[in-house]
Amino acid sequence: MRKISTRIELQRDMLSPDLNKSQRDLVWKFYVIYARDQDILNMHQVKQQNLNIHIYHDLKKLKKEFKEAKSVPAFYYHRKRTLYLDAKRCDEYILAHELAHVIICHYFMIEPPANMQEILAIYCDSHLKD
Repeated sequence: MRKISTRIELQRDMLSPDLNKSQRDLVWKFYVIYARDQDILNMHQVKQQNLNIHIYHDLKKLKKEFKEAKSVPAFYYHRKRTLYLDAKRCDEYILAHELAHVIICHYFMIEPPANMQEILAIYCDSHLKD
């Protein structure tokens, strides 16, 4: 297994004792995958990013909250800087794909074309465990 370098400092409140073990594990997985995507894309952020994450337990709740949601387990909405996740159907590869969109949109001053973003995001999810 490849050792994943982490260039992101975990915020203390994200690993606070108030979170249960599964929540802490989820936060850790998020940061590890984010760091791995940055390595794959060679796009390391200098400044801190603001990202909202909405996790839903089923697709119906996700669609109720965000009517533009399709039948996908996760998606990133750049204008709101928000990542929407269906907890039941979102795995680490899907998370890697969507986090790649986050990194790409934050890295460039002008948002790249959607098809270019999609190619890079697919590259990230397919090389996550290389």
